[in-house]
Amino acid sequence: MEVSGGLPKGTPLEPGRNLAGGGGFSRPCFDRLLVAFPLALGGAIYLSEYGRSQRFNQIVRFLVECLAAVPSILYGLFGYAFLVVFLRFGISLIAGALVLASSCFPSS
Repeated sequence: MEVSGGLPKGTPLEPGRNLAGGGGFSRPCFDRLLVAFPLALGGAIYLSEYGRSQRFNQIVRFLVECLAAVPSILYGLFGYAFLVVFLRFGISLIAGALVLASSCFPSS
């Protein structure tokens, strides 16, 4: 990893590092929105405009409400177990952004 001007340069799959003075929280939040917003908007448009099956709409709405009831610690544990350990992403920006996106998706 190369450091230029006090800010580290690298890819999202590199191991995590301490960015306390360099705005280390804004990048995962931005990446979270890049993932969650299009999915939530697409799902809402599909359910309201194209979803003809009332049964399917009811199931999807029930599942979204269930996701909204999950505590955030469970999202973190799932993200660590599945993304970091099972898929071998390592502790990285992309793993954190995907966990944040999955936790904010029901509220979008």
